[in-house]
Amino acid sequence: VRASRGAALLALLPPEEQCAWALVRLRADRRRQLSGTVLPVVKHVDCAWTGELGELVADTLAATERGDASAAQLCAVAGFRMPPSLHERAAAAVRARRVGERGLESLSRLADTLRYRSEMHKEFR
Repeated sequence: VRASRGAALLALLPPEEQCAWALVRLRADRRRQLSGTVLPVVKHVDCAWTGELGELVADTLAATERGDASAAQLCAVAGFRMPPSLHERAAAAVRARRVGERGLESLSRLADTLRYRSEMHKEFR
């Protein structure tokens, strides 16, 4: 994906295959550092994430330590693409307070966004 045409090629795949590609890449790196692995991979998955990919990203955010500046960027991407049903996981990460103040703000915003999206989905049913 880091190649100049990588993101464009990835976008040609159906959403499920984009998410599967990301899962393979993320699972290959056991460390799953936000800035080193997770953010560069998921920011190129330009579709709604599958539940499995969303859960992996939510788990990564929940395990984020203070000082990782990429948490805010990942939360911004996740707000648009993460399944809204994961709003409770994002709220739990806020309650854990493991990230710095900026990361806490971003996680809180993510939890609010996902909760709002979840409520909207319920209204449309």
